Amino acid sequence: MKTKLHFIVGMVLVAIITLTGCEETQGSATLRLRLTDDSRSRATSREVISPPGQSLLISGYTVSGTGPNGNTFSVSTNSTQVDINGLVIGTWEIGVTGFNQQGTAMARGTASHHLTTSDNTVEVVLNEFIGEGSVNIGFDWIDPAYPNIALDLKLKAQGGVEETITEGKTLFPASASARYEAVLPTGSYDLAFSLYSNGTRIAGGVVALRILDGYTSQEEITILVDQETPEATGLQISTDVVDPVLGTIQGVPATILPNTSVTATFSRGGGGGPGAVMVDWYLDGTHLASGNSIEFSTYTGPHRLDAIAKTEHLGSVGSETLPFRATVESQQGIPVVVSSVTDGELDAQQQPYWLTGVTDTAFLRDGRLLIASGNGLQLCEIRKDRLVVLKNFTSTGAATSPQTDPYPTNGITDITIDTVDNIVCTTARELGTVVLYNYDATAKELHKIVALDTSSSLWDGAIGNVALNTSLKTLYVVDPVANILHFAMYGTEGIGSFKWFGLFSPEIEVVDPQRITISSDGSRLAMACPTNRTFHTYKLSIDPITGNPKVFEELHTTVAAGLASGPYDIRIVGNLLQLALEDGLQLYRFPDTGSEWIQEQKISIDTTRAIDLAFDSTFGNCWILHGGSQPKVAKSTLINGVPIYDDGSMDTGSFVASGISYSPKGNFLSIYGDNRLMLLRISDG
Repeated sequence: MKTKLHFIVGMVLVAIITLTGCEETQGSATLRLRLTDDSRSRATSREVISPPGQSLLISGYTVSGTGPNGNTFSVSTNSTQVDINGLVIGTWEIGVTGFNQQGTAMARGTASHHLTTSDNTVEVVLNEFIGEGSVNIGFDWIDPAYPNIALDLKLKAQGGVEETITEGKTLFPASASARYEAVLPTGSYDLAFSLYSNGTRIAGGVVALRILDGYTSQEEITILVDQETPEATGLQISTDVVDPVLGTIQGVPATILPNTSVTATFSRGGGGGPGAVMVDWYLDGTHLASGNSIEFSTYTGPHRLDAIAKTEHLGSVGSETLPFRATVESQQGIPVVVSSVTDGELDAQQQPYWLTGVTDTAFLRDGRLLIASGNGLQLCEIRKDRLVVLKNFTSTGAATSPQTDPYPTNGITDITIDTVDNIVCTTARELGTVVLYNYDATAKELHKIVALDTSSSLWDGAIGNVALNTSLKTLYVVDPVANILHFAMYGTEGIGSFKWFGLFSPEIEVVDPQRITISSDGSRLAMACPTNRTFHTYKLSIDPITGNPKVFEELHTTVAAGLASGPYDIRIVGNLLQLALEDGLQLYRFPDTGSEWIQEQKISIDTTRAIDLAFDSTFGNCWILHGGSQPKVAKSTLINGVPIYDDGSMDTGSFVASGISYSPKGNFLSIYGDNRLMLLRISDG
């Protein structure tokens, strides 16, 4: 290792004071001061650690003197010669102080001289440094791996004796560094440093140090360790580098059901050297867990499962990737539960679900879900098979009139959607309130079109559900007390004048109608009356002359005495009618002749009540919500309008839902009730 030897050449500044003008006049004389600075002719062979921004050369002087009878003088000069006139002959005490360019006092000297006309020369030697300063030096040897590290510092003042530093030195082995901080008298020093490991000197050096009055000399020194051992080193080479772990992921087929647990296992095939293998599992780049196997589930769509396997040896990290798809296509429409939430539970954005006393749900044209509950209306979006709350709508108060309330949500029991024009209709049966909204999908907003209630002079109290005929753009409201069917045309701008039709039949009486529905083609209205076990159908049309909607009586039918109680719900597809009774579904056909619908057969094999039904947009498939001790959702295919029961079913466990809704996108169902909601997948779309 090469080293450099640095030298500092000390400087002695001599001030020569000479008396000139040798005539003695009235006991006075002229003092001529000559200052000689020989530092410029001297070189330094070592860089000096000194205060930043401070010159180390003297560039100016102050000279002062005290003489006989209290006489004094004081002058400042940058010149090496100055004349001082009129000094009293006698003994003078003379002092000289040298300053650098920044005005910092560097050194001083004094002399005593008896001034006469014959003795007019005096020398003043600047041989005393002034004041004290501080030092702050950091040492860094980069590598903290050296054991039992020690740093030895020795300080030698110019012209003095070398001393070992014991105070002001702090060692930081963990960061391979040390620091020396101290206050020193002004002057020039040599600072020697030696670095030891296990008692062996491994590096060292010497630096020159200059201390100025009131300033800090600072530096950061990097110690380069390049120390040879005194003896030859025996070297034995071994390696811990191995081949990467190889293996396969087992237990996960190419397709799985969404939200259904599967177990993946890593099977080691080789590599990695001896020892146990450690496996980290990642799904679509997100770490799941560690272990030889993992149980997981995921949402509908394509996915990637990665296993990162390794041992304790270098180079052992290996990976295995398994692409797969979560899909319900193999179910052929039989639902799969992908999400189940309860009231107050939080979504992914920490927003609570409004499911207190949930009464209805309805899918909008864009696939979003509108939920009606005791809290109001809640708009949700489905992301990765999970409901995400977008916006809440609630009434300003129970006493607020629906006419002025922007969101009259009190007591909502039903939601009906016109997916063609994005119109939402809500009904509060007990309050007799019907509200129409325009749904703005972009703004995620409901804009009230009209609100109808008991103050609208149409009905006086509770009403039945509202049916929207999207083919005829007509709204129908049944008044079960007065046995009147109210109807009017509606649109995005408002609602037309209401007409009414009396529900009075001389053959079979209409008693307390509870449920009305519109047929798949919009040509019929069906009405269920469970109190007297009857159902009734009416023909619907638009008057070609006036353009107003019209209602005509069609058939009135009594449920046969041998059948179960009901009907609770009624649906018409073409000339076929499905009736929900206490023990399941019954199929009726429109008669070629006669005044009543003809019972064909019992559709369902179950003996439990069909609580609700949902049809797809083409009326080719139907999903039936069953209650009882084993609640379920059954899938049924319609062939020429005739249901083929059943294609398969999905158990809902202990959850007995009160209703079911179908998404117009054909991918989801929702079932709801008892402060709870389940989201069901029926296709991958």
